Amino acid sequence: SYIVYLGWHSHGPNPSASDLEFATNPHYKLLGSHLGSHEKAKEAIFYSYNKHSNGFAVVLEEEHAQDIAKNPNVVSVFLNKGHELQTTRSWEFLGLESDGVVPKDSIWEKARYGEGVNIANIDTGQFLILIVKVKFFKGGGCFLSTIFPKQGMAAVSSAIVNRGKTPPLPVFVLSCRMESNQAASSMDVETVPSEVKLLPPKPKFEPLKPHEMSDGQVQFRKVNVPPHRYTPLKKAWMDIYTPIYEQMKIDVRMNLKGRRIELKTRPDTPDISNLQKCADFAHAFMLGFDVIDAIALLRLDELYIESFEIKDVKTLRGDHLSRAIGRLSGKGGKTKFAIENASKTRIVIADTKIHILGSFSNIKIARDSLCSLILGSPAGKVYSKLRAVTARLAERF
Repeated sequence: SYIVYLGWHSHGPNPSASDLEFATNPHYKLLGSHLGSHEKAKEAIFYSYNKHSNGFAVVLEEEHAQDIAKNPNVVSVFLNKGHELQTTRSWEFLGLESDGVVPKDSIWEKARYGEGVNIANIDTGQFLILIVKVKFFKGGGCFLSTIFPKQGMAAVSSAIVNRGKTPPLPVFVLSCRMESNQAASSMDVETVPSEVKLLPPKPKFEPLKPHEMSDGQVQFRKVNVPPHRYTPLKKAWMDIYTPIYEQMKIDVRMNLKGRRIELKTRPDTPDISNLQKCADFAHAFMLGFDVIDAIALLRLDELYIESFEIKDVKTLRGDHLSRAIGRLSGKGGKTKFAIENASKTRIVIADTKIHILGSFSNIKIARDSLCSLILGSPAGKVYSKLRAVTARLAERF
């Protein structure tokens, strides 16, 4: 097997899951370009260095390894070799064992064979060596792993980052593997010279102007005018035209032939969302809301319009439908005004259709009250429930 070293990662010391995935995918892409497919690359790579050093361990033929080493994005490719320990008598020399048996008073037993011990080698000058967790086994074996080891194999790598003050420093890659039934471990330590590649500076882009967000294309909106709102629109045209054109910087015109209001953006429109706000404002007027109420859609973001019909709540016909509409309005509109004031909304009752303008939570309060009236609840009961709800809202704020 070989280790392909690519330098270091651009993410910080605490990468997220998406950062690790973003760092691993180029490994498959690079190897796949040499092996012929992405699937072959996934089968060949058995470990990716995606936290600190940038590289991967892979099973390759020698000609493929030489071919990958010529890639300009690759720093180096070296063989992953194993070395046997030079001595097996260290534990007896230190008095930790005797004839392969661990005495009960040995430091092995007292230290629980080093379980949970962390070893860190930190240089205050140029680089930092990773924290390594060490676990010793009865019989003289050891197991080195990172804080998050991979099952069956652990790999510790540290990339020495040059800060531009000294010549390039070497990169050390350490790996240690051990089977559960073995007493000794095989260790691989390779020193690979590396050339420091400075990362390009982070690009700085100027914020897009509003008309550039849609590739410079002019955006349009059209709002149809129903026949019964044509006359009120003529009377209130200047009240509608002024805030749209002067404050929101949106061009507006009335198409007399098509009987619709047409809106479009201008080069000086400060925000592309102003176009949709103006369309909602014009649509609210067509539903029957007064201009002074509908204009709140231009000034506030968390306002919505919800519409439903009486038959959506309960199927009523003839006089039953007329009485339900009467209960919703009340004498002189008293019931409707009471619900509006208590829920801080505006309500339009147009024949069997009901439109509510307000925030999400306030619309729910008004809708529940209107549905209770449609289902036959007396106005007094609805008033008392509204008082309780508004009292709870007042306590919340």
